[in-house]
Amino acid sequence: MKTVLLCTAVLLLSICMCCATTPTGPAASPSPQLTAPPFTEVRRQHATMTTAEWDVFRDTLIGARVDWEGWVSDVQALSDGYMVFVDLDPPHAATPLGNDVNLTVTDRRAAALQKGDRICFSGTVVDVWVPLTTLTVKLADATFQPTP
Repeated sequence: MKTVLLCTAVLLLSICMCCATTPTGPAASPSPQLTAPPFTEVRRQHATMTTAEWDVFRDTLIGARVDWEGWVSDVQALSDGYMVFVDLDPPHAATPLGNDVNLTVTDRRAAALQKGDRICFSGTVVDVWVPLTTLTVKLADATFQPTP
């Protein structure tokens, strides 16, 4: 009888210890920043979704982090850095839709970028809009690296 009581007490104690971290279970860890899907997927979603569906999807992109690559279409000097306009379609693509991404950077190397230079870049999505028919993504806190 003592053995049964002892085993029951140990079992109850181990169950209580597992659940004792917080009243609702284990403490939640901070959620990592969302990563946006590849731009081709964003473009596909825009082309296939209704306006209502797109509005919901677009909202999920705001604040997401991107790691994409593309080709410089223009660079403009700003008072506190540069706006780099990037086309994600290769220069020889049949769909010359213009720039797809605008990134604001403080890196002085941006002034040396030339039209057609290939870059890898990352940043946080702050806006997504469709001027005319072209989907455009604006990034903040952006960084870039030229690629060969």
